[in-house]
Amino acid sequence: MNTTTNYVLVLTVSLLTLSLAGAEAAEWKQYGTTNDGDILSYDAAGLTVEENVVDVWSRFAPPFVDKIQEVRYHVRFDCARRKMKVLQTVTQYAGKPAQVQTHQNKFEPVEPGSKSEVLFTEVCKDVKVEQEQESREQL
Repeated sequence: MNTTTNYVLVLTVSLLTLSLAGAEAAEWKQYGTTNDGDILSYDAAGLTVEENVVDVWSRFAPPFVDKIQEVRYHVRFDCARRKMKVLQTVTQYAGKPAQVQTHQNKFEPVEPGSKSEVLFTEVCKDVKVEQEQESREQL
């Protein structure tokens, strides 16, 4: 491996360690369940707002640990445009190290009637959005 690859690897591991260490102080607030009883929650303490854009960690936790203990999604919502994108996914398998996947997604509309819409409504409810105001976040 070259020096740049080593730096990127060290940075990625460091950021993952910090994000997982910070998860201990998370304030998970339930916003729904799936038909199978899986619990959906978000980190209310870690939620950040800048203009019309909200960054939040969402968690999917099965009621019974089988292969997957939990999946966390770092989600960005553009409250003014009713759009979202997933920035990162962290999957924790039983007895194994977490798998981290970083995404380079573009913003997509929040799907009506989806669990994402429920989360969008919850985290964007206090964001003051004027109809003509748009965020600086690139689509």
